[in-house]
Amino acid sequence: MVVDHNSHCLKLVDRVSRKTSPFAGDCGNKTAGYLDGPALEAKFNSPHTIVVNVKDPTTLFLSDMRNNAIRKINALTRAVSTYMRDERGRFLFPTGFYQDSYGNMQVAVRHSLCFVKAGRSVCYVGRNTPGYDDGGFYFTRFRDLFGITRTNTSILVADNGNARIRVVNMKTDITSSICIGVTPENSTAMRSVDGNFQTCRLNSPYSLLVVGDTLFIGEDGAIRQIKGEDTKYDAMTLFYFTFLKCHLKKTRIYLTFC
Repeated sequence: MVVDHNSHCLKLVDRVSRKTSPFAGDCGNKTAGYLDGPALEAKFNSPHTIVVNVKDPTTLFLSDMRNNAIRKINALTRAVSTYMRDERGRFLFPTGFYQDSYGNMQVAVRHSLCFVKAGRSVCYVGRNTPGYDDGGFYFTRFRDLFGITRTNTSILVADNGNARIRVVNMKTDITSSICIGVTPENSTAMRSVDGNFQTCRLNSPYSLLVVGDTLFIGEDGAIRQIKGEDTKYDAMTLFYFTFLKCHLKKTRIYLTFC
């Protein structure tokens, strides 16, 4: 299954024929909206990330970005409902998220990291205003968060606007950064640079995936990797999809488990 962000729908991919078919939303007309109900009648607005419910594998959760909502999909009945939707202006543009073993969610919204339980959200790291600050959770500022994953001690988020990976340490309540990145004041230097976890630079990171001791980063046109322990990231290597040559230069790359 894939999330077609620009068509506002979900599609099934046949791994043999490699053909796609609509699963939920209006794929044909690419119509954005907000509507619960049967899957093919439901409406989404820029859906982003889909995960399987750890408590019930027949249930899917979807971050519905521009509806400021988390949607719930029954894979058996193909009925779409709303798990939570925030009208207060705090839970804006949910993108990446994951569930812990208890079924609770950590969700990256526009400029904050939020905890979601039983349909209610608490945003505990970051503020409504964009910026860049490391330190204690109250003082931390982000700028347009996207992908999210976690290690044994920390939550990692792709801070797209600041071109950095932010490390949210859940034991010390301190936020730090991986890669110098590029701030808006130095936007002309936007490019990928290899190096250690302090000197490397990223180009618009969108997604994160941890496999063993390796952190994979999907960015514009490339997949990067950092190897090491939670806070001891060693050399970073740049990987381009050579079989597609230059066609990925303007492509956002999203990573997920298959």
